[in-house]
Amino acid sequence: MHIHHAMTPDDLANGGEEALLRHYWTTLTQHLRKQQDQQQETEDDTYEDYYSWEECQRHYKLAVVDYFRFFMARFWKTATPESMAQKKESCNTNYINRDPRAAMAFIERVDRYLAEIEVEYRERQ
Repeated sequence: MHIHHAMTPDDLANGGEEALLRHYWTTLTQHLRKQQDQQQETEDDTYEDYYSWEECQRHYKLAVVDYFRFFMARFWKTATPESMAQKKESCNTNYINRDPRAAMAFIERVDRYLAEIEVEYRERQ
């Protein structure tokens, strides 16, 4: 979820977000496999299933939507293009709070994720 905090919209476009998430997921699952291999040498307990890519994507999308909720309530209550422009050069301020283009890209992504979550919710009813 903090990917949007630190990456530009161009970095995340055209599969950039998914590639970065997949890298994180791959690193995590490789670590889990290594842990399992070490554990098997000393114990009978093992991981039954690894963290699936589908589950990772679902958790990520839920986290992004939750991050958006937090951001709306905490940082964007008084945000304007002018207030963002004042923070434009601040390296200590996240992109979605200092760049209107990044903010809009984040909103569009959250809208897509919410639509997916709503479909999932309806299917479970």
